[in-house]
Amino acid sequence: MPVALDESMGQWVDVPGGRVWRVEVAAGNAFTARLHLKGIDLPAGQEIRLSNPGQENSVVGPIEGTGEFGDGTAWGLAMATNRTMIEWFVPEGTRVRGLPFAGLEYYHGYRDI
Repeated sequence: MPVALDESMGQWVDVPGGRVWRVEVAAGNAFTARLHLKGIDLPAGQEIRLSNPGQENSVVGPIEGTGEFGDGTAWGLAMATNRTMIEWFVPEGTRVRGLPFAGLEYYHGYRDI
């Protein structure tokens, strides 16, 4: 399912060396969840991580540039939870002008397999 997302929906947190923008995407009663980013184009020094909060070994990243495959896409892991998170690191002194990806899809399952 496509998700309409903009910078105002997340929260900026100061961290050593810069700031991290965090946003959680969830569906009420889902058993599983997975994120898919499209159109990734990160300037040098910026990184994205995808994860499922509260799930061990669920972090994908750091994602840099146009992603692992060089095609502007990245996939989070499919995990037994309804919660997913995007974290975008921006180094100190960097000015941002919108999100560094063009689209987001949230995949979720409602049947326990």
